[in-house]
Amino acid sequence: MTHQQAVELTSSLANKNILFEDGLTDTEIQAVEEKFGFVFPPDLRIFLQNALPVSDGFYNWRLALSSEETAASLHEMLDWPLDGILFDMEHNGFWADVWGEPPTDLPERFSVARRMVPTYPKLIPVCSHRYIPESPHVNGNPVYSVYQTDIIYYGYDLANYLAEEFRFGLSDQFQILQKPKHPVAFWDWLVERNNTPRTPPMYQADLTQAKTLLTKWLQQSLDEKGNRWLAEKRASFATPQPVKDVFLAFGMAPRMVGKQPLQLQQADLRDAEKLRHGLTVQNWTTDQAARILMLLMLPHDDVAAYTKTLNQLFTTADVGELTALYLALPLLPHPEALRSQASEGVRTNMGVVFNALALDNPYPGDYMDEPAWNQLVLKAVFVGSPLHRMVRLDERANATLARILRDFAHERWAAGRPVSPEIWRLVTPFVSDSVLPDARHLFEKGSETEQETAALMAVRSGHPGLLALATEKRPDLVKNAQNGEIGWPV
Repeated sequence: MTHQQAVELTSSLANKNILFEDGLTDTEIQAVEEKFGFVFPPDLRIFLQNALPVSDGFYNWRLALSSEETAASLHEMLDWPLDGILFDMEHNGFWADVWGEPPTDLPERFSVARRMVPTYPKLIPVCSHRYIPESPHVNGNPVYSVYQTDIIYYGYDLANYLAEEFRFGLSDQFQILQKPKHPVAFWDWLVERNNTPRTPPMYQADLTQAKTLLTKWLQQSLDEKGNRWLAEKRASFATPQPVKDVFLAFGMAPRMVGKQPLQLQQADLRDAEKLRHGLTVQNWTTDQAARILMLLMLPHDDVAAYTKTLNQLFTTADVGELTALYLALPLLPHPEALRSQASEGVRTNMGVVFNALALDNPYPGDYMDEPAWNQLVLKAVFVGSPLHRMVRLDERANATLARILRDFAHERWAAGRPVSPEIWRLVTPFVSDSVLPDARHLFEKGSETEQETAALMAVRSGHPGLLALATEKRPDLVKNAQNGEIGWPV
C-alpha cells in the first residue's frame, strides 16, 4: 500500500461516517508493537499512520497506550483466535492433523494447541473480528473473518477488505484481487477446511459460561424467594428430568422469579458480547433469563431427542414462553437443527415473539439462508420493527432483497401509504440508474427524514447520477452526509 492509496481509503471510509484521529506516529507504532508483542504488516502500518480510525468496531491503538481498560480489551482480541480454537476443541471436536495424533486427555490437547498456535503468523485485529496476519511481512496479506475455527477470507488484502466491508469502490490505483497474494501458514488451511463439507458444530457459545452468566445475572436480580426457587431448579435440572417436569418448571418461571428487567452492569453486557458475538441482553427479563437457563440445562447429546423436546416446547408455548425460546436461539446447542423453528418465528402474528427473533438476536443473521433472511427483513419492515436492531443487517444485504424492498416501496406509494426510510439502507449497496426515480420521489414528496435518507444513499453509494440529483435537490443534506452529521440509525 502506498501513502496515496491510504489517503483514498481514509477518504472513502470518512464518507461512510467512519471517524478518524491523526495517524499514529513512528514512536506510537513502536510503543504499540513493544506493548503487544507483534509488528504491524506494512500496509496496515501505512494505513494507521495516515489516519487512525476510532469509530465503533475499530481498535484505538493510541488509547491502548494510556488506558489499561483499552489495552486489556486489545489483549483479549489478540487472544480471541486461540480462545476460539480451544473452544472448538472442547465442544466441537476440532483437531489439526498437522499436530499429529490427538492426546486422549483434553488438557493435553489444549497444551498442544497453546504450543503450536503461537508458532503460526500472529493475527492482528483490524475491525471487529476481522484480522490480518503479521507475516509474511509484506504488503498484501489477506484479511480473515475469525469466529472460533469458522475462518474465511473477508478480503484478499487490506484495501479489498475495507472496500467490501464498508461497501465502496476502489480506484484504478488498486488491484482488484481474485485470490490471496501470499500464502499464510495454518490460517489458510482453516479457510480451506471451512470450504469442505463437515459435521455441523454442536455449540455456538460456551454452554458452561452461558449458564454461569445467566445464574449470576439472575442471582443479582432476584429476591430471596426467587433465588431459592432458582437454586432448587438448578439442582433438579442437574440430572435429566421427565419432560412433564420440564414443561411445568418452564411455565412456572414468571410466578416464581417475576418479570422485572435483569439488573445488569456494563461489565455484564460486555460478558454477553464476549460469550456470543452480537448477543444483546439488556432488555431481558428475569422470567426470560430463568427459562433460557433451563433450556441450556436440558440434555442435548442426542440431537433427535433434544430437538423433539424443544419442538414440543415451541408447539405448546404461550406468548411469554415463545419469546424466551426465540431469545434463547443464539445460545442453544445444535444451531443447525433449529432453522425450521426460526422460520416458524418469521410467520408469527405476535409482535413480541417476532421481535424476539428478529431484533438484537444474532441467530438469524448467522444461520438463516438468503430467502429466509429476506423474508425476515421484509416482515420487519411490514410490521414496523426497527431494522437497525437486526444483527448483521449490513453484512446480509443482497441484490434480491434490495429489489424486493423497492417493489414494496412502490406498492406502498401507489396506495398512498408511508414507507420506512430504513429500507434504503439496504438498497444503497446496489444503487443503479433505476433507483433515480425512487430518490427523486423521496426528495420531492418525502418527509425531512426521507430526504436525509436519500442524500445519505447518494453519498454512501457514490453513484454519480444519484449524487448529482441529491446535490441539485438538497445540497445541505449532501454536505451533512459527507461530514457525518447524518447517518443510518444505530
